[in-house]
Amino acid sequence: MSYNLTDYFHMVADSVRTRSYVRAIRQTLNGGETVLDLGSGIGIFGLVALQAGAKEVYAVDPNPLGMIGRYLAEENGLAQRYQFFCADARKLELPEPVDVIVTDMRGVLPIYGNHFHIINDVRQRFLKKGGKIIPLCDRLYAAPVSSARLYRELHSPWGRHDFGLDLRLLRQISPVRWQAGRVTQRQLLGPPALLAEFRYDQNLPEGDIRCHASWELAKEGTLHGLTLWFDCQLTDTVSFSSAPGSRSRPRVYGSTFFPLAEPVKCEQGARIRLCLEARRHKD
Repeated sequence: MSYNLTDYFHMVADSVRTRSYVRAIRQTLNGGETVLDLGSGIGIFGLVALQAGAKEVYAVDPNPLGMIGRYLAEENGLAQRYQFFCADARKLELPEPVDVIVTDMRGVLPIYGNHFHIINDVRQRFLKKGGKIIPLCDRLYAAPVSSARLYRELHSPWGRHDFGLDLRLLRQISPVRWQAGRVTQRQLLGPPALLAEFRYDQNLPEGDIRCHASWELAKEGTLHGLTLWFDCQLTDTVSFSSAPGSRSRPRVYGSTFFPLAEPVKCEQGARIRLCLEARRHKD
């Protein structure tokens, strides 16, 4: 996916996300480090690293808009220590290994495109032994949801008869769609279940990912689907969460809603089992 300038502005304007990363960068750097800003966008994290004392920042992004980071470096008197590479990071060659990698290549969830493969490749080739990576890890969670509104937003087109046609067959044969949505704690029918932990300082999964979870419903209600979100640990003491009801919830991530084909009325104590598979789309 190629972001436009408005997309980057929204990312920077998300105070929870940006301030958390800024705190993590300032906490991690002691001065004199070389830093790789992987998926740099318009370069904000790399510039913060230079302000925090980095000796050199290498920023890489395949989007030409990444040159804005270079212009910002010039405006802030940091250009001599800031290098931007408009390239696929897997084809990147650097003049030296780095002490720190900073990256945010997620979508709404951590599992997004080939970003795990890219981070593995860059970390193995460029991060010094004992070097640090921001973030440390993401933890993926799921919970059952009762929300007629979110369900209608995804499924109502197939149930309408505005043209004198019955379109319900399309609901049965159409692929399962999902959407980013603001699920609230009151809409959860069960507690969060941890699906997976992704540690960025270790090898991330590059193939298909399968997760399992089960719940005993805490209350009766109509099950419309599942919501997924993640908690991010940037450093040992800096974190944020996109969980329903979280006060440290960045706007750019939110949570996702995966609807069932048909709602199911459930009694309190009913058991639900989930098998979730994310298949890698090879480029």
